[in-house]
Amino acid sequence: MFIAQRMQPSWLWAALMLTGVASSASAAVLASDDFNRADSDTLGTTPVGGYAWQENGESGVPGRISISGNRALFSASAEMGAVLQGLSVKDLEAEVAMTRSTGNTTEWAGLLYRMTHTDATFNGARDGYYVIVNYNGNFGGFGPNEIAVFWSLSGAPLVEAALPAAPAVGEPHTLKVVANGPTHTIYWDGGQLAQFTDNTAGRNVPGFVGLGTYQTNLEHFDNFVVSDVIPEPALGGVVTLIGMLFHSRRSQRSRLD
Repeated sequence: MFIAQRMQPSWLWAALMLTGVASSASAAVLASDDFNRADSDTLGTTPVGGYAWQENGESGVPGRISISGNRALFSASAEMGAVLQGLSVKDLEAEVAMTRSTGNTTEWAGLLYRMTHTDATFNGARDGYYVIVNYNGNFGGFGPNEIAVFWSLSGAPLVEAALPAAPAVGEPHTLKVVANGPTHTIYWDGGQLAQFTDNTAGRNVPGFVGLGTYQTNLEHFDNFVVSDVIPEPALGGVVTLIGMLFHSRRSQRSRLD
């Protein structure tokens, strides 16, 4: 009896440790770009990861997506996008600092992820998730000074949330999305704004990551980071494991008794 009682805390501690590990997720940086390099008509490649930027929506006018003053600059009143070539990831954290640089009538800017193609822009022609900060204008009931997430810009937003305050021109803010399986969480300046679950077939798959704008005229991006996220095991598996350990120890104790 004494041996069984002494053994019990050790297996219980191990089970609790496993539970703690299963409920957490760690991330490793896959690509990042601070755009700290000479001004250029192209974005080039990311310093971390070495992925080339594919620039879309410039309509044959080089320099509409460029590096200016150690930031990425999108400078056309059109649907544009810049997507990393060769990096396809499903479970991820994507984060960027973004600065509204004009006060146009309609302005969107934000992140693209799990995109099916690298030629994506903010026109919704390609499947994938569009995380949009709406400075002005309306689209499908999605109003000014809100963040919304769409799949291919079709139908109603999957989620939408009001910004804490209207972003001022020239004021940088940080947008982040964490996608872990069907669960997606949106952050603004470090605070969680919204979360949703999307179990639609064909969406919980790897895809490309990038930046996008629509009718912004001038939008600056900086400190873009993409990290992978280790999917969390289902809680049921952890509970089953604890149950198996408990049953095993009970059997041992019975034999000792």
